[in-house]
Amino acid sequence: MSEPRSLEEDRRNLDGSAIFTYIIVTIAVPCNIWCMVKAGGLRNVGIDVIPSVAALFLANGMFWICILGMWTYDLDPTSLSAECFKLGLRQSLGKGASAAVSPREQGDFLKYLFATSLIYPLTIAFIKFTILAFYWRLFSVIARNPLIILTCLVFTWLITLMRFSYL
Repeated sequence: MSEPRSLEEDRRNLDGSAIFTYIIVTIAVPCNIWCMVKAGGLRNVGIDVIPSVAALFLANGMFWICILGMWTYDLDPTSLSAECFKLGLRQSLGKGASAAVSPREQGDFLKYLFATSLIYPLTIAFIKFTILAFYWRLFSVIARNPLIILTCLVFTWLITLMRFSYL
């Protein structure tokens, strides 16, 4: 029988997958745009670039909120001490809401969780829009009606998720 994994091991797995995915996205999107421009100039850059760049910016926001965190406003932001920097959701993952977690940490966690719950559906939707826009460029006119329907479904999914998540 194997022993349960520790909290630190789970955090290392989270860090590894989040950082690796972030690096791949940060490299892939600019390389994609560069290859389009290199292959055919600016006229080769299509509509699929817009959702991919939007997804890249949203992924940056997710990475910042979940892994990196933010500077605190109650301390001097010019000093580079560890007290000025709060980690994002990562600092609270795996901890129960017990006496070991201060009310301030719980409040910070809930703020990060709210921001993440706003950005995450947008990120997923723009990734889906990027794939659909790529298919739009790839396939012929005959296949475009299903793509329009799928785009409408993704947009409806996004609106429904954003609307009913915050009632």
